[in-house]
Amino acid sequence: MDIWDDEIDEGRIFHEGIGLFNRGRWFEAHEVWEDIWYLASGERKTFYQGLIMCAYVMVHVQRGSPRGVKTSYASLAYKFKDLPGEFMGVEISLLQGEMLGYIKPILGMGRGCFVASLGSGQLLPVDLADAPRIRLAYDPFNERFKI
Repeated sequence: MDIWDDEIDEGRIFHEGIGLFNRGRWFEAHEVWEDIWYLASGERKTFYQGLIMCAYVMVHVQRGSPRGVKTSYASLAYKFKDLPGEFMGVEISLLQGEMLGYIKPILGMGRGCFVASLGSGQLLPVDLADAPRIRLAYDPFNERFKI
């Protein structure tokens, strides 16, 4: 069972994070989701960690850090691996597939691009306008779908 502070509205924060993510405000989405991640447990905690890692992958894309993209995606894949194909209205396998498809050109860059000393600011072979979006199959906070 999750312990929620009376001041925290999980549904509002969940949706706010999705809105930020879909508008390309990945760092802010990451920060917002952390507000509910630390209160969750079990699969919900893992799910929120996966969403946070999706946002973090995109932060690394935005910053031009192929090494950060690669390591963050590995963490994302690990967080999502034991979750059902659909969780809290998000089709996990679809989201993960879209994330991988989007970053595949980055993962295919030469080995020299992944050197830690290069840091960020590298030109990456993707267009931020084509970034994956999170779509809900249903609203998990609607009373009919309450988890």
